[in-house]
Amino acid sequence: MKRLPALIAVLWASVCLYAYNSATDHQLVGTLMYSGSADKAALAFDGKPATYYSTTASEMQWVGLDLGEPCVITRVSFTPAPGTQGADRMLLSLFEGANSPDFMDAMPLHFISEMPSVGVTTTADVNVSRGFRYVRYVGGAGSYCNVAELKFYGHTGEGDDSQFYQVTNIPTLSVHVQNNIKPTVRGQDHESRSVLIYDGGTLVQDYPILFRVRGNYSSAPENKAYRIKFNDGKTHHMMRGGHNESPTKCRKWVLINSYRDKTLMRNPVTWAMSKRAEMQWTPWSQIVDLFVNGDYRGTYTLADAVSVDSRRINITEMTETDIDEETITGGYFVEVDNNASREPYWFTSARGNPITVHDPDEDVIQTAQFQYIRNTWNAMENIVFGSNYTDWQTGQRSVLDMETFLRYFLTSEFNGNTDMLCQVFMYKERCDDHFYTGPVWDAELALENDRTTYPANERMDWTYKVRDTGNWSQFVGRVLSDPSAFAQLQEMWAMLRKKGAFEPEDLAADVDSLREEIRASANLNFIRWPYLTQEISLNPVVPGSWEQEVDRVRDFVRDRVAWMDEMLSYGRLHQENGIYQIASGMDLCTFSQMVNVNGETDAEAVLVADIDMANCNEEFQPIGTLSKNFAGSLDGKGHTIRNFNITGNNNVGLFGYTGNCTLSNIVFDETCSVSGEGRVGMLVGYAYTGTTTISGIENHGSVSASNSIAGGIVGYANSVDMTNCSNTGDVSANNRAGALVGSSGGSVIVSNSFNIGTVTGATERKEFAYGTKGTSINNCWDFSSQQTNNMTPEQVDNGWLCYHLNENAGSNIWHQNLDNGKPHDAWPVLWSKGGIVYEKEGGFTNYNPNPPKFRYYNLVVTKLQGGSSGCIQFSEFDILDEKGEEVEDLYIYDGTDSNIGHEDWGNVSDNNVKTKYCCSAFNGYAYFLFDAKRTVRLCGYRIYTANDTGTHSERNPCSWQLYGSNSKLYDSEDSGWELIEEREDDWTLGATNYTPYDFLISDPMKSLTLNEQTAKIPYGESLQLNVSFSPSTMQGLELQWLTTNPSVATVNSKGLVVAKSIGTTDIIVSAVTDN
Repeated sequence: MKRLPALIAVLWASVCLYAYNSATDHQLVGTLMYSGSADKAALAFDGKPATYYSTTASEMQWVGLDLGEPCVITRVSFTPAPGTQGADRMLLSLFEGANSPDFMDAMPLHFISEMPSVGVTTTADVNVSRGFRYVRYVGGAGSYCNVAELKFYGHTGEGDDSQFYQVTNIPTLSVHVQNNIKPTVRGQDHESRSVLIYDGGTLVQDYPILFRVRGNYSSAPENKAYRIKFNDGKTHHMMRGGHNESPTKCRKWVLINSYRDKTLMRNPVTWAMSKRAEMQWTPWSQIVDLFVNGDYRGTYTLADAVSVDSRRINITEMTETDIDEETITGGYFVEVDNNASREPYWFTSARGNPITVHDPDEDVIQTAQFQYIRNTWNAMENIVFGSNYTDWQTGQRSVLDMETFLRYFLTSEFNGNTDMLCQVFMYKERCDDHFYTGPVWDAELALENDRTTYPANERMDWTYKVRDTGNWSQFVGRVLSDPSAFAQLQEMWAMLRKKGAFEPEDLAADVDSLREEIRASANLNFIRWPYLTQEISLNPVVPGSWEQEVDRVRDFVRDRVAWMDEMLSYGRLHQENGIYQIASGMDLCTFSQMVNVNGETDAEAVLVADIDMANCNEEFQPIGTLSKNFAGSLDGKGHTIRNFNITGNNNVGLFGYTGNCTLSNIVFDETCSVSGEGRVGMLVGYAYTGTTTISGIENHGSVSASNSIAGGIVGYANSVDMTNCSNTGDVSANNRAGALVGSSGGSVIVSNSFNIGTVTGATERKEFAYGTKGTSINNCWDFSSQQTNNMTPEQVDNGWLCYHLNENAGSNIWHQNLDNGKPHDAWPVLWSKGGIVYEKEGGFTNYNPNPPKFRYYNLVVTKLQGGSSGCIQFSEFDILDEKGEEVEDLYIYDGTDSNIGHEDWGNVSDNNVKTKYCCSAFNGYAYFLFDAKRTVRLCGYRIYTANDTGTHSERNPCSWQLYGSNSKLYDSEDSGWELIEEREDDWTLGATNYTPYDFLISDPMKSLTLNEQTAKIPYGESLQLNVSFSPSTMQGLELQWLTTNPSVATVNSKGLVVAKSIGTTDIIVSAVTDN
């Protein structure tokens, strides 16, 4: 059983070393001290139980003695005032001792935790070793300090600091505010002093502090939340030297109340789950008994404040002078904040999210810094909602740290915190483009404490959708709609489960352990605040007892594991139409186990996202064994596998042993490597029985065998049929190394493939694909192999190879971006995001020198951003002619009927973006047939999003084909349609409403213009520059920015200019294209 040490109850036994001794101790006398009047104060020491002390104020009132010199107090006695309320008004009252007459340094001596008997004098021993000159009795709240008689016993002496008084077995925190003020106003500091007594009273911390009310909702109730700031110019650990010493040494700390949380432990339990989820930083906490000016305030959680510090939010703390190109980039600590408008520095983002800037704070932040973080935040949001947000290099991962974002999401969802979006802390470090997320905070409504979701474990939907801040739920939904991001979340949960971090009974034990630790404190808390049986705010149920309240939390965390397992498909693979959907490295491990252990050798599977194996290599076993050859299919759908790094003995690869199977459309990037003794291949170690059919495999990783037989794609094959494959990685073995196939004992057919990787240990004339019989190699290319056609490195780079691969194959299977404005491809690639290569005047280009013209067009949608089935919608479709202008007369004459009558296919060419095509019964195929009224040389086409795409981007198409014809065809599958373009998993359509998105077929850039020709920028401020270009349909341009005088102004890679000094500079922008 794995438990967190922070939750293990430590019961401290207070040994009465300083109890009353009749031989040395006696009743102490002194001069009266009081908060009320002298005549009333005397009644508390007149020896007459019938008279009593009282004040006109109901709380924080006191009466006591100046003993004239320090005395060690060993006993107190007290007698209630006469009458029906006398004993009741002594409950929760406190005896204190001090050595300053204002009691700012007061220590607790004894707490009246049980109601005394009416008319009876109660005597209590005191176990405090320090001597005090001043002693007093502080009446409980609402008591008017009513007390009939008081007596103090002890002996003269300063004593020592070996033993102090803890009210219960958890630490006691006593705060005294100067002039006995009761803080009530949020954000107003009061000079105060704090005393923290812990570890059974054997340790104490005593410091001057600034004390204030804090929080938003938590500042409203009577038992308010507070902040402590050490006021001695130093930083300190909390509970220094104790069993729960804080890791951080800081000035600011918080005291969290529990008004809506009747368990008094939801924040500590939430943070325990945060630690289990391995969040980057989990706030330290300790539940304490709190007193303010001697008034018992109840059970509070003392915790780290969320602030900039090396052990908290670890970013560079900025100064007023940090405004140059480098220093202005960070660090920034911000918050998606439901109460941002109450803060001095905040803004509403371009996507409608309220953002508070906490650091630099209001005393430091400069206008240029505020503008920078606002612009950078908006740029981050634009990328997340942009067309290529799923791209690993330029999409949301380039600006949003996915690790911390997803761990925050996972932890918050596990805790069922319906307020998880109301207060989201994020931060950005200097010279780092990423925003990081965390920690989790404010758990009053978490752990089954919100009627909105109760019972939460029966509600099979994400909690983040329940309550929003601005439009942040749209942001979260957008991030998670990236298949690779959701796959990473699934993998994250799976790894935690496999580590044993979330065993249901361990979580329940965490809660029960904390229950034991704070039970005594909880009993006192609900005497002070008797709302245990009241319905407060969003409480879903009112069981009426604290134990039952805790039971609800315990049962929730125990049962939440199964809920998370279901939501994240832990231990199983999702199926669609009988085909397994593989979304993560952990899914690949599960698939391997299903084949190798469960015997599902004929399973069919597809990759639905790029796969990162970084955390899964140790667990992964090559798919297929000697007794269970894989005989199914795996279609990678063009997705990339990265960080696939395994080593073994023999038969090593993604697949160990294969039979009659089909493997297709997978890219292994340069981070991949496989090694073993023999029969090693990136895709297949040993194609053992039957025929392994392989197509569309790109390998950029390394393959090595310490003995013999290694192939870039297949190690050893008895029979393999391979087409449209490539290898750019290094392959090595002592002998029988091959670029694509290492060795074979049977038929090897390879066509339309190439190699530019280095092969070491090859057999002469068998360098490309080793075969002993039945070897057929057609339209294959290598720099020097005698089995293939040969080409030069220049011909690989300039499009020559791509063109000849396709020319000999008879179709445009291979693609390569050359001069279409997209990043240049150094070699041919298979996927349609690359440009088609044409021959022109002895060279090669992405622009068709003889573009076809069509009158009729057929748009076929095959997949949505939300999956292969669901609800499809878009508002308009337009054809762009050779000038990049919409064809005005385009109309639709047929399409897939919608099940929503007024939102049928006729709306997509009515020139009205306020109407749309919407069908909730999409199941992998929808067609739309158009007539342009004339033949058109197509430059591109335009798709408009619909009215509510901002909240339903999953309805956007992401895979489609566009066909053309000069005959009016009514069957969308008629062979007369000619394919113009195919898009597979293209997420260009963003989460925006009524927005046009252009898709370029191919047209070279003709002009590039800066929208601002001249500009004056005040020193320290910035200006965002933008460009225009033609044709306007060009996409994915890579721009380069340059300043001729960086001492006057700098410009970053996104065109943001920052003024540095007085002067003039030229800003130059260029587009990176080959034309």
